[in-house]
Amino acid sequence: MLIQTQLTTTKASVLNSTAEVTSERLKMMDAVLIDEKRCNHSENELSSELYTAFAAKPDIILIAGASAMSTEGILYHPQFNQLGVKLSISECR
Repeated sequence: MLIQTQLTTTKASVLNSTAEVTSERLKMMDAVLIDEKRCNHSENELSSELYTAFAAKPDIILIAGASAMSTEGILYHPQFNQLGVKLSISECR
């Protein structure tokens, strides 16, 4: 599953391209992108999308952020702890 955050200035073509490239890279590892979600670049909206994603129990959740992101609020969100979710954060530079 891929979740992408967007700003008001984010072009749909950028998000579409990210989804396509991600899907192609996953195929090279014999994996399939089963779903993609988009939300505004805010902690509340991303938290909501993550909570929904966790409930679907995908093997992996990838997040593409529209800009630099702080993960502290997401990592320790009480709802995630109730689901027994553990997050691993990797930054791509």
